[in-house]
Amino acid sequence: MIWTAFGQSLAQAVGIALSPIPVVLLILMLVSTKARTNGPAFAIGWTAGVFVVATLAFALADGADVAADPGATDGGNALQVLLGLVFLALAVRQWRQRPRPGIDVAPPKIFSTIDTMGPAKVLGLGFVAAAANPKNLPLAISGGLAIAQAGTSTSEGLAAIFYAARPPTSPTRSEGNEGDHRGTQGDAGDLLPS
Repeated sequence: MIWTAFGQSLAQAVGIALSPIPVVLLILMLVSTKARTNGPAFAIGWTAGVFVVATLAFALADGADVAADPGATDGGNALQVLLGLVFLALAVRQWRQRPRPGIDVAPPKIFSTIDTMGPAKVLGLGFVAAAANPKNLPLAISGGLAIAQAGTSTSEGLAAIFYAARPPTSPTRSEGNEGDHRGTQGDAGDLLPS
């Protein structure tokens, strides 16, 4: 049943993985002078942020018994539709606020301060970038709800959420081979949130 739950939340996990700002932040951290500490700290913060939001949604939905109670299931489905409408509104808002042709847009200030941040700040940044992101928040809620609707036990639900929330395998330096910076070979989880 855990794979059914994971499969039902896969679309949301892929949507979270395609967040451009966290990907850019992670790349900036990996090329900074503090990459060894800040890269893992960001990944842990990111995973925790997605995990906390999805787990809260899972716990609330599981408590309402969305897997068995038709009324709760209808409520869960209505919430999914509402979250879809939120996405539509966010897309329209972003489209209207896009920069006009010929206008230079300054990069966010956070990009220039990455090199000066310590691991604790980066951990918090990863958590906030995942949990408070207006795109990720409804996706994580929807993912937790989808896992609860699959009828999983609490432990299976938490395992499915953790598997979906984990960041992809980050590039590592190959030990014993100076200058070789190949990334590690990953699995299907490498398509999930980063």
